[in-house]
Amino acid sequence: MQGGQKLPVQIHHFATNKNSKYTRKMADIAQIYGLKLDEAWNKVALPHLGRHPNAYHEFVLRGMKQASREAGRNPKKFLKLYNKYVKQKVINNPNLLNKSGWK
Repeated sequence: MQGGQKLPVQIHHFATNKNSKYTRKMADIAQIYGLKLDEAWNKVALPHLGRHPNAYHEFVLRGMKQASREAGRNPKKFLKLYNKYVKQKVINNPNLLNKSGWK
């Protein structure tokens, strides 16, 4: 809940496809593995509304970089590690999508 209101469930891109600072960096990593940010590997329905703080985008970018370092050029390994470092952490704590999750 945000501000005492229940948040709507929306399709969420873990790695953003709408941010001038982060989208290109994230898309470049995804491209190494033949992936695009608008594909299913990067989306899930979660309760959230609005923009995400830069701390969230930094968290996702760090997770993508870590997964990429460990995966080498292996797309399956990258996706498994991305799930571990980014997706599961956000699914388990949706507050990370908002400023309140970074206090």
